[in-house]
Amino acid sequence: MSDLQKATTKNRDKRSSNTAKQEMQKSAEGLGNTDVKQMMQSGDKTRDELVEFIASRLSTVSTVQRRELGMLNNEAQRRWWKKVADAHKENYTKPDPTRWRLCGQLYEDAMLALCAGHLGRGRDLLLSASAEEERTMQAMGDIVSKDNIPELTASTPATADTVISGQGCGQRPPHEAIQTAREIQNVSAVFVNPPNRGRAKDPWWTLEEEEEEETDANPGT
Repeated sequence: MSDLQKATTKNRDKRSSNTAKQEMQKSAEGLGNTDVKQMMQSGDKTRDELVEFIASRLSTVSTVQRRELGMLNNEAQRRWWKKVADAHKENYTKPDPTRWRLCGQLYEDAMLALCAGHLGRGRDLLLSASAEEERTMQAMGDIVSKDNIPELTASTPATADTVISGQGCGQRPPHEAIQTAREIQNVSAVFVNPPNRGRAKDPWWTLEEEEEEETDANPGT
């Protein structure tokens, strides 16, 4: 890292620390010393709970992404090529492990904000990351097996609802799962399109003919 980058990082960390202190002071306005202490303890507890939740979600996202990466081998490719090329199997799409990058970035940003003392902002980023994870999981469809993945889906902790906008908390070192978030973002594998000719959908008029045949076969229905 260059001297300029080090200076930039140091200034950013200093600004982040000052902002966290301002958030804590704003949250403590109108409270006594005992109330402030209790609020800080409660905020720190909530922060740690949200950080652990992020670590858990990153583990799940990493597992799913690795399974998607595993479809690069020749045997797996032959299997998904047939499914993706079949227009009748709309929920099977070409594998794309890079689709999880944004999810990993949002979870990393949420963890960094929480650990820097920005409880309110960290909670907001966590909600965005969770929504992105759900969207990405749906976009992936059924091309990747989701069997035997613990906590494939999980609701955000109830304590997240108690956090107010701009609320601060104490600082702490980032969880080691921050490395998992960065590994998710660093994946760059790209899958080629299936070489075989896709199976087109049946023409709409053949579907109507099938319906007429079923009606003729069951005139009483």
